[in-house]
Amino acid sequence: MTVPTTYPVAEQYGQQLLNALGSFWSHYFSDRDKLYTHLLSVGHRQAQAYLDYLEAVATISRYDVPVFHAEDWYLLTLRQSDRDLIYNIYGQESLVYGAAGSYGDPQTREILFPLPNDSFLGQLKEIPYTIYNRVLYPSKTWTAGIDFDIDEERNLIRFKEDPFTSGYVARRDIYDDDGAISDQEIGLWVYRGQWDVNYIYYHWAFAINMQIQSSQYYKDLMNAIWDAYAFGSNLASMQSAIAAMLGVPFVLEPVEVVEDIVTETDRKLVITDKHVYEFSTASNIIVSIGDTVYAGQELSDAVTVVEFSGNAPDYSQLPAISLNNRYLSGGYYSELTFENTDVSVEYQGVDNDGKAVVTFRIQGFPGDVDLFFDKAMEVAKQAGKKTLAELLDLRDNPSTQPLPANLPSQINPLEFAIDQIMRNNLWLLKIRTSAIRDDAPGMTELRHFRRIVPPHTSLLIFVEISPGADTMDLSAVGDAESPGADDEAERFYGAVPTAEELYEHSEASPGDPEYQDVVVNVFKVSEVCR
Repeated sequence: MTVPTTYPVAEQYGQQLLNALGSFWSHYFSDRDKLYTHLLSVGHRQAQAYLDYLEAVATISRYDVPVFHAEDWYLLTLRQSDRDLIYNIYGQESLVYGAAGSYGDPQTREILFPLPNDSFLGQLKEIPYTIYNRVLYPSKTWTAGIDFDIDEERNLIRFKEDPFTSGYVARRDIYDDDGAISDQEIGLWVYRGQWDVNYIYYHWAFAINMQIQSSQYYKDLMNAIWDAYAFGSNLASMQSAIAAMLGVPFVLEPVEVVEDIVTETDRKLVITDKHVYEFSTASNIIVSIGDTVYAGQELSDAVTVVEFSGNAPDYSQLPAISLNNRYLSGGYYSELTFENTDVSVEYQGVDNDGKAVVTFRIQGFPGDVDLFFDKAMEVAKQAGKKTLAELLDLRDNPSTQPLPANLPSQINPLEFAIDQIMRNNLWLLKIRTSAIRDDAPGMTELRHFRRIVPPHTSLLIFVEISPGADTMDLSAVGDAESPGADDEAERFYGAVPTAEELYEHSEASPGDPEYQDVVVNVFKVSEVCR
């Protein structure tokens, strides 16, 4: 959607409308200046109608639907009492650091006003350009990022200087019921303000039951979910959803070349010959200038996606994998853990049917481990199946049961579980929480993967929680009485197990916890609809 963005966008409309009326109104009519001003205001009104029309057309496509509604001009009224209600993020009138007076005067109050929440337009979210003291021929301008900025989290507008002190703004007194002046109000004109009218949700996202705070991330996430519905779940749609949820982009074009890597105060940029990719400062960039990158490739370590069904998957990202009854059929009490390490293959001889029996180390309850190998042998004895020992046989065309010399000395339990149990239908999503963008929707939106992951596939999410870092300055010089730097270690107490003594029913005193010799059987019941 192409819209005019420079001021003034509608100044020419007044003269054009005046010329369209004819030479009498443009040259001979005595009040043509007033008529011109009137037609100029009509032109501004038509400019807003034009913007509304463009937005209405754009909402037809989920790719073009606007994130926010653009209001050409909006009268922003600010009351002095609203400013006086807001001091700082701590809600205090002034801040003093350390002992009173040790750091000079108290911190001055921020010049903050609440952003308007219009009953028709909704919440004002952005002012990307300017604010003026009047629409026609303004004499005072406030520029975004220089004279004011928007605090989206607190829904506030912050001015560098108090607009009430300017002599160029229109103001009026507010009177109470007794006729006394109780407040003062000024009016400023916001140019091309961005308003949240829930375009994305009401036009497209409602159909997939997805409603979060409006943003470009929201739009990208909605499109990624729709793409997965329309074209089928694949790595591309998964990566698009991940990028929108966590604010971690992947390479977009088939082939790109990294031209520059820039670190700024609040972000890191990877600049290619096609796009500029933005990351949080906590991200570690894993490409270098001059590298050729390909579609779907990761540019930072913030997010790692491993598709184990591919050729030579990277198992190093997983220390182990634990599988429960949802993946293992049978009456297991708890999970079985398959480590990502080489363990010994143990030859147990042959069973009653003459089949070689081998085992290897699996973490879990001993009864669960035995049950796993028993069931593996039971399934293998069915027609056309091979036992674990037969699968591990190193001979090309064996005709007899393998002996210890015919078997590998070690096996990787994790690779075995992924290859033989998961059948390569497993994806890994590894997330570094410290590298997630602050303005991204976050990990709470990972719930949407339940709807796009194919039914025969499992998505394993590995969340890497980074510990906080504490910095200590050791450059200060101490003296004979006190050190230059002083620090004290703090203890973190973990969960402490509690012990409670139980008494047999016949031996318990009144009020003591007791038990009786009873047996409790737990059954898991499932049903199948036919």
